[in-house]
Amino acid sequence: MKFDIKEILTLPTNVIIGVVLASSMILFAPSGFLNKLYMTDFRNEYGFIIGIVFVVMSSILFVNLFYKISKSISDEKERKISAINRKKKLKTLPRFQKAIVYGLFIENGDPVELPIHDANIQELEYWFIITKATLTYLASDVNNPEFPYILQPWVRDELKADEELMNSYRIANKEENERVIR
Repeated sequence: MKFDIKEILTLPTNVIIGVVLASSMILFAPSGFLNKLYMTDFRNEYGFIIGIVFVVMSSILFVNLFYKISKSISDEKERKISAINRKKKLKTLPRFQKAIVYGLFIENGDPVELPIHDANIQELEYWFIITKATLTYLASDVNNPEFPYILQPWVRDELKADEELMNSYRIANKEENERVIR
């Protein structure tokens, strides 16, 4: 029988748990229980190997669980920091970008075609403020393609919750529309 350490380390967690439970049951179960299962001789003959399997697999299980728990905590912390940074970014957007966001806000969830190569649109998409409404879209102008965008739900919620923020977006939209009309 050939053992490959790499295969043992990459076993799914549920398999490792099963091996740990089975080996611990054989090692630590009372003799009366093992007699009923006809495993007393097996434990006496292979107890040392079963003990090694139990220790190794328990260690691997502990490390895997520690890694997964710490990774999920780290990911959650990163998500919270990212959300805080996005909210800060929402308050410090340039006037033109605020006008774009407000224009999407007043569309109430309907997609609006925006130029895909515009730096302002790309920055808003980078900060998860807006998102493409679809993955594929037939562009009528190949040189300046437009794509349907919608507002991210969290932005809509922030604007509804903060009247001061909403007013700054409303004013920016009005000023930009007046600037374009002139």
